[in-house]
Amino acid sequence: MRTQKNRLTRKRALGLILAASLAFAGVGLAERWLAGEVLDLTRESGGEIPYGQSAVTSLTAGPDGNIYGGTSADRPGKEAYLFRYAGGQVEILGKLSPALPGQQKINHALLAGADGNLYGGTWTEAPGKDRPQPSGHLFRYDIAARKVSDLGIVAEGEGIYVMTPGQDGKILYGVTEPSCLFFSYEIASGKIRVIGDIMATIKDYLNPPKETGEGKLVVTDVGEERGKGWERSIGGSAWRKRYFPPRAIICDREGNIWGSRDQGYFFKYDLRQDRLVDTEVQMPLMIGTEDAIITEISVDALARDSSGMIYGGTYSDGYLFKFNPANGEVICLGKPIRQQRIRALAVGADGMLYGVGGEDSGISKLFRYNPQNGDLRELGVIHERGWTIYRIDTLVSGADGALYLGESSRISHLIRIKDIRYISVLGA
Repeated sequence: MRTQKNRLTRKRALGLILAASLAFAGVGLAERWLAGEVLDLTRESGGEIPYGQSAVTSLTAGPDGNIYGGTSADRPGKEAYLFRYAGGQVEILGKLSPALPGQQKINHALLAGADGNLYGGTWTEAPGKDRPQPSGHLFRYDIAARKVSDLGIVAEGEGIYVMTPGQDGKILYGVTEPSCLFFSYEIASGKIRVIGDIMATIKDYLNPPKETGEGKLVVTDVGEERGKGWERSIGGSAWRKRYFPPRAIICDREGNIWGSRDQGYFFKYDLRQDRLVDTEVQMPLMIGTEDAIITEISVDALARDSSGMIYGGTYSDGYLFKFNPANGEVICLGKPIRQQRIRALAVGADGMLYGVGGEDSGISKLFRYNPQNGDLRELGVIHERGWTIYRIDTLVSGADGALYLGESSRISHLIRIKDIRYISVLGA
Protein backbone atom coordinates (compact mmCIF):
# COMPACT_ATOMS: atom_id res chain seq x y z
CA MET A 1 0.00 0.00 0.00
CA ARG A 2 1.25 3.45 -0.86
CA THR A 3 2.02 5.86 1.90
CA GLN A 4 -0.25 8.75 2.75
CA LYS A 5 2.31 11.17 1.30
CA ASN A 6 2.41 9.35 -2.03
CA ARG A 7 -1.39 9.29 -2.27
CA LEU A 8 -1.73 12.98 -1.56
CA THR A 9 1.09 13.80 -3.95
CA ARG A 10 -0.63 11.82 -6.71
CA LYS A 11 -3.98 13.57 -6.17
CA ARG A 12 -2.23 16.95 -5.99
CA ALA A 13 -0.40 16.21 -9.23
CA LEU A 14 -3.67 15.30 -10.95
CA GLY A 15 -5.16 18.60 -9.86
CA LEU A 16 -2.18 20.53 -11.17
CA ILE A 17 -2.26 18.64 -14.48
CA LEU A 18 -5.93 19.55 -14.82
CA ALA A 19 -5.16 23.17 -14.01
CA ALA A 20 -2.40 23.26 -16.60
CA SER A 21 -4.70 21.72 -19.22
CA LEU A 22 -7.39 24.32 -18.60
CA ALA A 23 -4.83 27.11 -18.66
CA PHE A 24 -3.55 25.86 -22.01
CA ALA A 25 -7.12 25.87 -23.31
CA GLY A 26 -7.51 29.50 -22.30
CA VAL A 27 -9.85 29.01 -19.36
CA GLY A 28 -9.62 31.66 -16.64
CA LEU A 29 -8.82 29.50 -13.62
CA ALA A 30 -8.95 32.23 -11.01
CA GLU A 31 -12.75 32.45 -11.32
CA ARG A 32 -13.34 28.69 -11.68
CA TRP A 33 -11.68 27.12 -8.63
CA LEU A 34 -13.68 27.23 -5.40
CA ALA A 35 -12.08 27.12 -1.98
CA GLY A 36 -13.65 24.76 0.52
CA GLU A 37 -12.72 23.39 3.93
CA VAL A 38 -11.72 19.80 3.15
CA LEU A 39 -12.19 17.61 6.23
CA ASP A 40 -10.45 14.24 6.42
CA LEU A 41 -12.36 10.96 6.70
CA THR A 42 -10.05 8.18 5.49
CA ARG A 43 -6.91 6.90 7.13
CA GLU A 44 -4.98 7.73 3.97
CA SER A 45 -5.88 11.41 4.31
CA GLY A 46 -5.67 11.71 8.09
CA GLY A 47 -9.05 10.34 9.20
CA GLU A 48 -10.16 6.99 10.60
CA ILE A 49 -12.28 5.22 7.96
CA PRO A 50 -10.46 2.57 5.88
CA TYR A 51 -9.65 3.27 2.25
CA GLY A 52 -12.52 2.25 -0.03
CA GLN A 53 -15.21 2.62 2.64
CA SER A 54 -15.46 6.39 2.98
CA ALA A 55 -17.55 7.49 -0.03
CA VAL A 56 -20.06 9.96 1.45
CA THR A 57 -23.44 9.07 -0.03
CA SER A 58 -25.76 10.47 2.67
CA LEU A 59 -25.73 13.73 4.62
CA THR A 60 -28.42 15.16 6.88
CA ALA A 61 -28.85 17.96 9.38
CA GLY A 62 -29.34 16.26 12.72
CA PRO A 63 -31.97 17.21 15.31
CA ASP A 64 -29.13 18.41 17.56
CA GLY A 65 -27.94 20.92 14.96
CA ASN A 66 -24.92 18.87 13.89
CA ILE A 67 -24.29 17.39 10.44
CA TYR A 68 -24.41 13.61 10.16
CA GLY A 69 -23.14 11.47 7.32
CA GLY A 70 -23.24 7.91 6.09
CA THR A 71 -20.75 6.24 3.77
CA SER A 72 -20.77 3.50 1.14
CA ALA A 73 -18.05 0.91 0.63
CA ASP A 74 -16.81 0.15 -2.86
CA ARG A 75 -17.54 -3.59 -2.75
CA PRO A 76 -19.46 -6.25 -0.82
CA GLY A 77 -17.62 -7.45 2.26
CA LYS A 78 -16.72 -3.91 3.29
CA GLU A 79 -18.94 -1.88 5.59
CA ALA A 80 -20.68 1.48 5.79
CA TYR A 81 -19.74 4.03 8.47
CA LEU A 82 -21.46 6.86 10.30
CA PHE A 83 -19.82 10.19 11.18
CA ARG A 84 -20.77 13.67 12.30
CA TYR A 85 -19.47 17.22 12.12
CA ALA A 86 -19.76 18.98 15.48
CA GLY A 87 -17.83 21.75 17.16
CA GLY A 88 -15.74 22.39 14.08
CA GLN A 89 -14.46 18.81 13.86
CA VAL A 90 -15.36 15.52 12.19
CA GLU A 91 -16.03 12.63 14.55
CA ILE A 92 -16.16 9.07 13.20
CA LEU A 93 -19.05 7.33 14.99
CA GLY A 94 -18.08 3.91 13.69
CA LYS A 95 -19.34 1.22 11.34
CA LEU A 96 -22.82 -0.27 11.56
CA SER A 97 -21.66 -3.63 12.94
CA PRO A 98 -22.04 -5.45 15.24
CA ALA A 99 -25.73 -4.43 15.09
CA LEU A 100 -25.74 -4.65 11.28
CA PRO A 101 -22.74 -6.67 10.07
CA GLY A 102 -21.81 -6.66 6.40
CA GLN A 103 -24.03 -3.77 5.29
CA GLN A 104 -22.26 -2.00 2.43
CA LYS A 105 -24.07 1.24 1.61
CA ILE A 106 -26.06 4.04 3.19
CA ASN A 107 -27.30 5.45 -0.10
CA HIS A 108 -29.33 8.71 0.16
CA ALA A 109 -31.04 7.13 3.16
CA LEU A 110 -30.02 8.95 6.34
CA LEU A 111 -32.50 11.29 8.01
CA ALA A 112 -33.64 12.78 11.29
CA GLY A 113 -36.74 11.42 13.00
CA ALA A 114 -39.27 13.28 15.12
CA ASP A 115 -38.01 11.51 18.25
CA GLY A 116 -34.59 13.19 18.12
CA ASN A 117 -32.74 10.19 16.68
CA LEU A 118 -31.29 9.38 13.27
CA TYR A 119 -32.76 6.76 10.98
CA GLY A 120 -31.34 5.16 7.88
CA GLY A 121 -31.43 2.31 5.43
CA THR A 122 -28.74 0.10 3.92
CA TRP A 123 -28.10 -1.61 0.63
CA THR A 124 -25.57 -4.32 -0.23
CA GLU A 125 -24.72 -5.58 -3.71
CA ALA A 126 -24.73 -9.28 -4.53
CA PRO A 127 -21.39 -10.70 -3.33
CA GLY A 128 -20.74 -12.60 -6.57
CA LYS A 129 -22.17 -13.84 -9.84
CA ASP A 130 -25.42 -15.79 -9.51
CA ARG A 131 -25.53 -15.12 -5.78
CA PRO A 132 -28.57 -13.37 -4.28
CA GLN A 133 -28.45 -9.77 -3.13
CA PRO A 134 -28.46 -9.51 0.67
CA SER A 135 -31.41 -7.75 2.27
CA GLY A 136 -30.96 -4.14 3.29
CA HIS A 137 -31.91 -3.11 6.81
CA LEU A 138 -33.55 -0.14 8.46
CA PHE A 139 -31.61 1.13 11.45
CA ARG A 140 -31.79 3.73 14.20
CA TYR A 141 -28.85 5.66 15.59
CA ASP A 142 -29.59 6.80 19.13
CA ILE A 143 -27.70 10.08 19.38
CA ALA A 144 -27.69 10.21 23.19
CA ALA A 145 -26.71 6.55 23.68
CA ARG A 146 -24.43 6.52 20.61
CA LYS A 147 -25.89 3.17 19.62
CA VAL A 148 -27.03 1.54 16.34
CA SER A 149 -30.17 -0.66 16.46
CA ASP A 150 -31.43 -3.01 13.75
CA LEU A 151 -35.07 -2.26 12.84
CA GLY A 152 -35.53 -5.07 10.30
CA ILE A 153 -35.88 -5.48 6.55
CA VAL A 154 -38.49 -4.21 4.11
CA ALA A 155 -38.54 -7.38 1.96
CA GLU A 156 -36.21 -10.32 1.40
CA GLY A 157 -33.46 -9.50 -1.09
CA GLU A 158 -34.40 -5.81 -1.28
CA GLY A 159 -31.96 -3.03 -0.48
CA ILE A 160 -33.07 0.38 0.80
CA TYR A 161 -32.09 2.76 -1.96
CA VAL A 162 -33.52 6.13 -0.88
CA MET A 163 -35.52 7.56 2.04
CA THR A 164 -37.24 10.80 3.08
CA PRO A 165 -39.14 11.96 6.18
CA GLY A 166 -42.89 12.50 6.06
CA GLN A 167 -44.65 15.72 6.91
CA ASP A 168 -43.96 15.64 10.65
CA GLY A 169 -41.01 13.21 10.77
CA LYS A 170 -43.07 10.57 12.58
CA ILE A 171 -43.36 8.38 9.48
CA LEU A 172 -40.42 7.74 7.14
CA TYR A 173 -40.75 6.67 3.51
CA GLY A 174 -38.43 4.90 1.12
CA VAL A 175 -37.94 2.95 -2.12
CA THR A 176 -36.15 -0.37 -2.43
CA GLU A 177 -33.66 -1.73 -4.95
CA PRO A 178 -34.01 -3.66 -7.28
CA SER A 179 -37.81 -4.04 -7.24
CA CYS A 180 -38.75 -0.39 -6.55
CA LEU A 181 -41.10 -1.14 -3.66
CA PHE A 182 -42.45 1.93 -1.88
CA PHE A 183 -42.61 1.51 1.89
CA SER A 184 -43.19 3.37 5.13
CA TYR A 185 -41.78 3.05 8.64
CA GLU A 186 -43.73 4.33 11.63
CA ILE A 187 -41.36 5.42 14.39
CA ALA A 188 -43.77 5.06 17.32
CA SER A 189 -44.91 1.51 16.51
CA GLY A 190 -41.87 0.28 14.60
CA LYS A 191 -44.18 -0.94 11.82
CA ILE A 192 -42.71 -1.45 8.33
CA ARG A 193 -45.34 -1.45 5.56
CA VAL A 194 -44.89 -2.08 1.84
CA ILE A 195 -47.40 0.30 0.27
CA GLY A 196 -46.92 -0.67 -3.36
CA ASP A 197 -44.69 -1.00 -6.41
CA ILE A 198 -43.93 2.30 -8.13
CA MET A 199 -43.00 0.46 -11.34
CA ALA A 200 -46.04 -1.86 -11.49
CA THR A 201 -47.26 -0.36 -14.77
CA ILE A 202 -43.99 -0.81 -16.65
CA LYS A 203 -43.51 -4.31 -15.25
CA ASP A 204 -46.93 -5.29 -16.58
CA TYR A 205 -45.95 -3.84 -19.95
CA LEU A 206 -42.74 -5.84 -20.13
CA ASN A 207 -44.10 -9.18 -19.01
CA PRO A 208 -45.21 -11.16 -20.95
CA PRO A 209 -43.27 -10.40 -24.19
CA LYS A 210 -44.92 -7.96 -26.56
CA GLU A 211 -45.21 -8.19 -30.34
CA THR A 212 -43.91 -5.50 -32.64
CA GLY A 213 -46.28 -2.56 -32.39
CA GLU A 214 -46.46 0.52 -34.55
CA GLY A 215 -45.44 3.65 -32.73
CA LYS A 216 -44.12 1.77 -29.72
CA LEU A 217 -40.76 0.54 -28.60
CA VAL A 218 -40.14 -2.78 -30.34
CA VAL A 219 -39.48 -5.64 -27.95
CA THR A 220 -38.36 -8.93 -29.45
CA ASP A 221 -38.11 -10.90 -26.23
CA VAL A 222 -38.05 -10.56 -22.48
CA GLY A 223 -35.73 -13.08 -20.94
CA GLU A 224 -37.13 -14.88 -17.95
CA GLU A 225 -33.61 -15.47 -16.67
CA ARG A 226 -33.25 -11.72 -16.29
CA GLY A 227 -36.49 -11.24 -14.41
CA LYS A 228 -39.05 -8.49 -14.85
CA GLY A 229 -37.91 -5.15 -16.15
CA TRP A 230 -35.31 -6.39 -18.63
CA GLU A 231 -35.68 -6.36 -22.40
CA ARG A 232 -33.71 -6.55 -25.63
CA SER A 233 -34.43 -4.37 -28.63
CA ILE A 234 -34.39 -5.43 -32.29
CA GLY A 235 -30.90 -5.87 -33.67
CA GLY A 236 -29.66 -7.92 -30.74
CA SER A 237 -28.41 -5.01 -28.64
CA ALA A 238 -27.43 -5.63 -25.06
CA TRP A 239 -29.96 -6.26 -22.31
CA ARG A 240 -30.88 -3.08 -20.51
CA LYS A 241 -33.13 -2.40 -17.58
CA ARG A 242 -36.18 -0.33 -18.45
CA TYR A 243 -36.74 1.05 -14.97
CA PHE A 244 -34.58 2.36 -12.17
CA PRO A 245 -35.35 3.37 -8.59
CA PRO A 246 -35.47 7.15 -8.11
CA ARG A 247 -32.32 8.57 -6.59
CA ALA A 248 -34.41 11.03 -4.60
CA ILE A 249 -37.94 11.24 -3.20
CA ILE A 250 -39.52 14.16 -1.35
CA CYS A 251 -42.51 15.10 0.78
CA ASP A 252 -44.65 18.09 -0.24
CA ARG A 253 -46.44 20.44 2.17
CA GLU A 254 -49.56 18.27 2.14
CA GLY A 255 -47.65 15.17 3.20
CA ASN A 256 -47.65 13.50 -0.23
CA ILE A 257 -44.46 11.83 -1.47
CA TRP A 258 -43.11 12.36 -5.00
CA GLY A 259 -40.44 10.59 -7.03
CA SER A 260 -39.73 9.36 -10.55
CA ARG A 261 -41.08 6.20 -12.17
CA ASP A 262 -40.57 5.01 -15.76
CA GLN A 263 -40.24 7.21 -18.86
CA GLY A 264 -39.52 10.34 -16.85
CA TYR A 265 -42.94 10.49 -15.16
CA PHE A 266 -43.55 11.08 -11.48
CA PHE A 267 -45.32 8.82 -9.07
CA LYS A 268 -47.21 10.25 -6.13
CA TYR A 269 -48.06 8.69 -2.83
CA ASP A 270 -51.36 10.32 -1.96
CA LEU A 271 -51.38 10.53 1.83
CA ARG A 272 -55.11 11.18 2.18
CA GLN A 273 -56.09 8.28 -0.08
CA ASP A 274 -53.19 6.09 1.14
CA ARG A 275 -52.33 4.88 -2.35
CA LEU A 276 -49.74 5.22 -5.11
CA VAL A 277 -50.73 7.20 -8.20
CA ASP A 278 -49.11 7.14 -11.66
CA THR A 279 -49.18 10.82 -12.60
CA GLU A 280 -48.77 12.52 -15.98
CA VAL A 281 -46.22 14.94 -14.51
CA GLN A 282 -43.02 14.47 -16.50
CA MET A 283 -39.53 15.77 -15.82
CA PRO A 284 -37.70 17.62 -18.62
CA LEU A 285 -35.86 15.21 -20.92
CA MET A 286 -34.43 14.91 -24.41
CA ILE A 287 -36.91 13.45 -26.88
CA GLY A 288 -36.06 9.84 -27.64
CA THR A 289 -34.56 8.99 -24.26
CA GLU A 290 -37.82 8.42 -22.41
CA ASP A 291 -37.84 4.67 -23.13
CA ALA A 292 -34.65 4.27 -21.07
CA ILE A 293 -32.94 2.08 -23.66
CA ILE A 294 -30.24 4.72 -24.19
CA THR A 295 -29.71 5.76 -20.59
CA GLU A 296 -31.24 5.82 -17.13
CA ILE A 297 -34.29 8.01 -16.79
CA SER A 298 -34.78 9.07 -13.19
CA VAL A 299 -34.81 12.02 -10.85
CA ASP A 300 -31.29 12.46 -9.53
CA ALA A 301 -31.94 15.05 -6.80
CA LEU A 302 -34.86 16.91 -5.19
CA ALA A 303 -35.15 19.82 -2.74
CA ARG A 304 -38.07 21.87 -1.37
CA ASP A 305 -38.00 25.54 -0.43
CA SER A 306 -40.00 27.34 2.27
CA SER A 307 -42.80 28.20 -0.18
CA GLY A 308 -43.39 24.53 -1.00
CA MET A 309 -41.82 24.70 -4.46
CA ILE A 310 -39.92 21.53 -5.34
CA TYR A 311 -36.68 21.73 -7.33
CA GLY A 312 -35.30 18.73 -9.16
CA GLY A 313 -32.43 17.59 -11.31
CA THR A 314 -32.42 14.82 -13.90
CA TYR A 315 -30.00 11.94 -14.24
CA SER A 316 -29.90 11.41 -17.98
CA ASP A 317 -29.64 14.97 -19.28
CA GLY A 318 -28.64 17.11 -16.30
CA TYR A 319 -31.60 19.48 -16.50
CA LEU A 320 -32.60 21.60 -13.52
CA PHE A 321 -36.35 22.16 -13.09
CA LYS A 322 -38.93 23.40 -10.64
CA PHE A 323 -42.19 21.64 -9.91
CA ASN A 324 -45.31 22.99 -8.26
CA PRO A 325 -47.02 19.99 -6.61
CA ALA A 326 -50.24 21.98 -6.13
CA ASN A 327 -50.97 22.22 -9.88
CA GLY A 328 -48.47 19.79 -11.47
CA GLU A 329 -46.63 22.51 -13.39
CA VAL A 330 -43.02 21.71 -14.36
CA ILE A 331 -40.69 24.43 -15.64
CA CYS A 332 -37.23 23.61 -17.00
CA LEU A 333 -34.70 26.09 -15.63
CA GLY A 334 -31.83 25.06 -17.87
CA LYS A 335 -28.68 23.00 -17.81
CA PRO A 336 -26.17 24.24 -15.22
CA ILE A 337 -23.20 22.36 -16.69
CA ARG A 338 -22.44 20.57 -19.96
CA GLN A 339 -22.28 17.10 -18.43
CA GLN A 340 -25.16 14.82 -17.50
CA ARG A 341 -26.52 14.42 -13.95
CA ILE A 342 -27.61 16.78 -11.22
CA ARG A 343 -26.16 14.82 -8.32
CA ALA A 344 -27.43 16.84 -5.32
CA LEU A 345 -29.55 19.88 -4.43
CA ALA A 346 -30.11 21.92 -1.27
CA VAL A 347 -31.68 25.27 -0.41
CA GLY A 348 -29.11 27.47 1.32
CA ALA A 349 -29.57 29.78 4.28
CA ASP A 350 -29.51 32.69 1.82
CA GLY A 351 -32.57 31.35 -0.02
CA MET A 352 -30.53 30.32 -3.04
CA LEU A 353 -30.74 26.84 -4.52
CA TYR A 354 -27.33 25.14 -4.63
CA GLY A 355 -26.54 22.03 -6.59
CA VAL A 356 -23.80 19.73 -7.81
CA GLY A 357 -23.61 18.37 -11.34
CA GLY A 358 -21.33 16.02 -13.21
CA GLU A 359 -20.94 12.50 -14.52
CA ASP A 360 -19.21 9.68 -12.66
CA SER A 361 -16.20 9.93 -14.99
CA GLY A 362 -16.10 13.72 -14.86
CA ILE A 363 -15.44 16.35 -12.20
CA SER A 364 -18.34 17.57 -10.08
CA LYS A 365 -19.09 21.29 -10.19
CA LEU A 366 -21.09 23.45 -7.82
CA PHE A 367 -23.81 25.70 -9.23
CA ARG A 368 -26.39 28.18 -7.89
CA TYR A 369 -29.89 29.23 -8.89
CA ASN A 370 -31.48 32.48 -7.69
CA PRO A 371 -35.28 32.01 -7.49
CA GLN A 372 -35.79 35.78 -7.32
CA ASN A 373 -34.32 36.68 -10.71
CA GLY A 374 -33.80 33.30 -12.42
CA ASP A 375 -30.02 33.60 -12.51
CA LEU A 376 -28.44 30.16 -12.98
CA ARG A 377 -24.67 29.89 -12.95
CA GLU A 378 -21.89 27.40 -12.50
CA LEU A 379 -19.67 28.24 -9.52
CA GLY A 380 -16.75 25.94 -10.23
CA VAL A 381 -14.67 22.97 -9.11
CA ILE A 382 -13.69 22.63 -5.44
CA HIS A 383 -9.93 22.59 -4.92
CA GLU A 384 -8.17 22.98 -1.59
CA ARG A 385 -4.88 21.85 0.01
CA GLY A 386 -3.76 20.48 -3.35
CA TRP A 387 -6.85 18.25 -3.46
CA THR A 388 -9.38 18.42 -6.31
CA ILE A 389 -12.83 17.09 -5.42
CA TYR A 390 -13.72 14.86 -8.35
CA ARG A 391 -17.08 13.36 -7.39
CA ILE A 392 -19.78 14.64 -5.02
CA ASP A 393 -23.00 12.75 -4.30
CA THR A 394 -24.74 14.59 -1.48
CA LEU A 395 -25.26 18.14 -0.27
CA VAL A 396 -26.98 19.65 2.77
CA SER A 397 -27.37 23.10 4.27
CA GLY A 398 -26.32 23.38 7.92
CA ALA A 399 -27.80 25.37 10.79
CA ASP A 400 -24.61 27.45 10.75
CA GLY A 401 -25.41 28.70 7.24
CA ALA A 402 -22.67 26.64 5.61
CA LEU A 403 -23.01 24.12 2.80
CA TYR A 404 -21.78 20.59 3.48
CA LEU A 405 -20.85 18.35 0.55
CA GLY A 406 -19.85 14.71 0.53
CA GLU A 407 -17.06 13.44 -1.68
CA SER A 408 -17.75 9.93 -2.98
CA SER A 409 -14.39 8.63 -4.13
CA ARG A 410 -12.30 5.82 -2.61
CA ILE A 411 -10.46 8.41 -0.52
CA SER A 412 -13.20 10.84 0.47
CA HIS A 413 -13.72 14.01 2.47
CA LEU A 414 -16.46 16.14 3.94
CA ILE A 415 -16.36 19.62 2.40
CA ARG A 416 -17.63 22.72 4.19
CA ILE A 417 -18.25 25.95 2.30
CA LYS A 418 -19.30 28.98 4.32
CA ASP A 419 -18.71 31.62 1.65
CA ILE A 420 -18.20 31.38 -2.09
CA ARG A 421 -14.51 32.16 -2.46
CA TYR A 422 -12.29 31.58 -5.49
CA ILE A 423 -8.65 30.66 -5.52
CA SER A 424 -5.89 30.82 -8.11
CA VAL A 425 -4.12 27.68 -9.33
CA LEU A 426 -0.65 27.84 -10.92
CA GLY A 427 -0.74 31.62 -10.67
CA ALA A 428 -3.59 31.92 -13.19
